Amino acid sequence: MPFTLAHIGYTIPIAKKLRNYCSISGLVFGSIAPDYDILFRFTANRFHLFTYSILCNVFIIMPLAILSALFFHLVCQSILIQKTPNIKQEFWLRFIHTDILVEIINRPIRLIFSILLSIYVHLLLDSMCHILDAYTIKMLVIGFMKNDSLAKVAYILAIYFLPLLFSIVGLLYLLYSGNLIQSIKEIYQEKKMFNFWIIVFVFAVIITVVKVMLIQTEYFFAFDYYIISLTSSFLISLSLCCLYYKLSEKKKIT
Repeated sequence: MPFTLAHIGYTIPIAKKLRNYCSISGLVFGSIAPDYDILFRFTANRFHLFTYSILCNVFIIMPLAILSALFFHLVCQSILIQKTPNIKQEFWLRFIHTDILVEIINRPIRLIFSILLSIYVHLLLDSMCHILDAYTIKMLVIGFMKNDSLAKVAYILAIYFLPLLFSIVGLLYLLYSGNLIQSIKEIYQEKKMFNFWIIVFVFAVIITVVKVMLIQTEYFFAFDYYIISLTSSFLISLSLCCLYYKLSEKKKIT
């Protein structure tokens, strides 16, 4: 799916059904870590570097998910609790208030199971998105309709329709589950929250522009590239801003 963060939406039903067996943080970071090889590199990123073999999933992607969870909960968690409204939905409450050190020390099996489950859900969703063979569909349209323009449209739809559909469903589930639209309104009304998120988005745009200028991509796949760049730039910007605020808080204490 072009929208990596949409994968998180598909973990919410899993968290509800298996609430006693799954780590929320494991599900969240396991759902986005398989795309790290595309998101966080300043080279042409149309195709993955990860092989998604069992060894790759266990020894590369899973450790990256654990490191991401550690960084988020030790650095970003307290800042985001201050800078976001009090979302009352259970999934988000459990996620934002997770004690990641307790998860790792006391419930490591549950964390590992959650990450691996989420990784394979991610891979399943991506496989379903790309089940259509765009080239075959294009040739069939040319063969039956004798129309090159229609064949190009069919080719584009075969590539993008299912990924966009799955992404939209995941994002809608994400927005609905956390009542995020109401949260955005509350952020707009609260000056300190609003200023924080403006800084995050400004830096995200700057990083995106830098990535676009540095990397050349095929015109046909420009849409994918812009979505990937915006997503990665937002995550980098959010992480850096949270780190800055966290360090600032420590300086005030000392």
